[in-house]
Parts: sequence; C-alpha cells; structure tokens
Amino acid sequence: SGDGTDPVARVGAFFEKYWEYGYRSPQIDLPQLNGDMFRWAALAFSAIVGGLGNLSPLEAGMLPPAMCTPVARMFQQIEEGADWPWQALYAKAAFLLKPGGKPGCMGDYRVLLLTSVLYRLWARIRVRQLDQWAQSWHVDGAFGSGPGLGAADVAYQLGMQIEEAL
Repeated sequence: SGDGTDPVARVGAFFEKYWEYGYRSPQIDLPQLNGDMFRWAALAFSAIVGGLGNLSPLEAGMLPPAMCTPVARMFQQIEEGADWPWQALYAKAAFLLKPGGKPGCMGDYRVLLLTSVLYRLWARIRVRQLDQWAQSWHVDGAFGSGPGLGAADVAYQLGMQIEEAL
C-alpha cells in the first residue's frame, strides 16, 4: 500500500472487523466427475482455437467413451490434491487493444488467456455445476457474473430509463 504496513496484517484486520457482515452462501457438494460428464463437455466444446498442450478441441470430442472415464478419474485425483499434468500448468496471454484504445496504455487492453484444452474441459464441467448455486446469491441490480447477465445490460437498462423519462 506504500504506507509501510504489512498487507497480510491489513487484510486480516479488515476481515476481523467486517466478517460478520459478509454474505454466507449455502455449501454446495459437487458430484464426483465421471466419464459421461467429460464426454458431454468434450462433445459440446465448440472452441475453434486450440489450447496449450497436445490435445485439440476436435480431438477431445473424438475420444471414444471408454477413454472418457480415465480422464474423469484424473480430474477427480486432481481435485483431491494430485498435480495437474504439466501441459495444463501453463497459459499464454494475448493483449488485445480495445476499440478506440490508446496503444501503450495498459487499461486500454483486454487480456485473452489461452489455457490447455484439458483445463478448459474441467472448468466447463464445474462452472456448469456451479451456475445454479451462484444464482442463489445473485443480487438484483448486479450485472455480469451469470447466464444472460452482461455488462451491456447496464447500457440497455439506462437507455430504456432515459427513453421513459423523455
């Protein structure tokens, strides 16, 4: 923070002071991953661009059902503490200049993160399973962070309010 204080201590003090005011969502128990879940994610994978590693989206969708169970078992082991395969540990970032952005101004770039297809498949399964739970703590008036909720909705809502006021 520049004031010489320990950031870890500052975060701890913040939580000590405000913890009781935080939202507590109900716990969610995710089902164990299985071959059918992996197969669904692989077949629904519409990514055109491959990821890092040796597996392409097209190849993932072509895996025979008998190969999906061992991959799902690997995901289970990772969730229980095993290491990710080295191919899934790396990501590459591409910095894309926003329309009308000023080159060289970091705030005017969007970061596109390229990860492995394996990681994206695992994330697709788990995010889908977390959607309903996340909606249980959605706050009216919040935009983004859910299906059908995007930052553009703010502009549309504001435009409708202005139109109604005229």
